Formats: sequence, C-alpha cells, structure tokens
Amino acid sequence: MTSRTETSLPEMSTFFRQSSERDKVIIMGHGLTITLDATQIFADDPGRGIPALVEDADGNGGSFHCVLDTADMDGTQLTTAQWDFLDRNQDKVDHWLDEKGA
Repeated sequence: MTSRTETSLPEMSTFFRQSSERDKVIIMGHGLTITLDATQIFADDPGRGIPALVEDADGNGGSFHCVLDTADMDGTQLTTAQWDFLDRNQDKVDHWLDEKGA
C-alpha cells in the first residue's frame, strides 16, 4: 500500500438520494464525494461509464475501486482518513453496483 498523510477532517458519512435523479446516490466524507450513478451503467458496453466515481474538492477523481486500490486520484495521494472512509463504504458501493447489475 502506498503511504498516505494523516489529516483531521471531521467524519461526515451521509447517504442521500437526489430527488430529481432516483438512480443517483451520493456519499460524502473526509473531503471526498462518492457518486453512484445508474445512468453510467451500460449493459452492452461495461467499460464505458463510471457508475461509482470518487472525487475531491479540487476535481481530482477516479473510479471507486481504482482509487481504493491505489490510494491515488490523478496523482494526488489519499490521506489515511480518506482511504479508511472509502474502505468503510466499499460494502455499500459493491451492494449498490450488484443491485444495479453493474
């Protein structure tokens, strides 16, 4: 695992569904946003969309599992708290992806 720096951002794990898009779920915490978006699932072309996206406030991002595996977003290393946040939410993300057939 790559090294990460520690930060003391407050824990804010929040689930909410956007009223205008029933198939979108947002999970926020430690300066990261996980967006689960069913409109990014393409059954005929599985590699086309990114149904589970992680982004930070600076616009760095990547697919959830890639960021979790590498602890890196566009060359920016995750902090330990950010990686732990993603790790704690992996079951939720995987369940949602399975439920949506991604």
